[in-house]
Amino acid sequence: DNPTNAKEGQTGVIIATQDGTGTRTLAYGNQYRFAGGTDIVLSTALNSVDLIFYVVLPGLLVFLSAQKAIAA
Repeated sequence: DNPTNAKEGQTGVIIATQDGTGTRTLAYGNQYRFAGGTDIVLSTALNSVDLIFYVVLPGLLVFLSAQKAIAA
């Protein structure tokens, strides 16, 4: 889905942690834009941690970039 209550200039980080099963995925609404133009695919290993950084752009588009598989 698309974000709700987003404000232009807002920034943050989303911490995505896989559970003991792993292979969980994310889906994105049409307001998201990605570094390099490619959707972020989460790391799939058990208990892996990805950081997804975001900034809300004009028009309430949300730009995302990620640092994947960081050490927990």
